[in-house]
Amino acid sequence: MILRQNNIPIKSMQQISLEKTGKPVAQCDKETGEIIKIYPSAKQAGREINGKYTHISEVANGKRKSAYGFSWKFV
Repeated sequence: MILRQNNIPIKSMQQISLEKTGKPVAQCDKETGEIIKIYPSAKQAGREINGKYTHISEVANGKRKSAYGFSWKFV
């Protein structure tokens, strides 16, 4: 669902939800630690790489070393 004002799209419900609850997460090279891409949330990162966001969050929280060939950290 997209919120509209005067028939102009403002923000989707998903965007609003992510802004309220999402914590940005960085996808990093496992060897060098270089940031490859920053996602608005672990859930969005999981969607885009076709993986489980819980695995990404576990890496970012220090409970796992890597997920899907990358290291992850909250930014």
